[in-house]
Amino acid sequence: MAETKKDIQQEYAKLQMLDEQIKMLQKQLETYEAQLVEIMNMKTAIEEFSKVRPGTEMLVPIGPGIFVKGSVMDTKNLTISVGAGTAVSKTLDEGKGLLDLQARDVEQARMTVLKETERIIEQARKIEKEILSA
Repeated sequence: MAETKKDIQQEYAKLQMLDEQIKMLQKQLETYEAQLVEIMNMKTAIEEFSKVRPGTEMLVPIGPGIFVKGSVMDTKNLTISVGAGTAVSKTLDEGKGLLDLQARDVEQARMTVLKETERIIEQARKIEKEILSA
């Protein structure tokens, strides 16, 4: 009987570990979903920007919740940060294309994490059944 109780305790510890992994993976999923929403919002912003005429006044963000008035000089190109303090000029369509690539990569990562989450949940269900049948 002591061996069985020890086995149940070990299985319960595995179940708790799997629960922690599931919680961590769910946080990753939330992050990926937020990134996808942000990418879609940027694509929408580019679509809206394509309707702006040169010389149009707008508020330009210079920090979170801080804006300055400015006027649009170029409505055909975007300046995109590529890291390490470097920025490149891209057309609106090229910018949307880059966002599409980012969205695809994030969606692939999200699907990988989702499959892993489902695998771990199934593993946890099996352990839970074993504990309950002991």
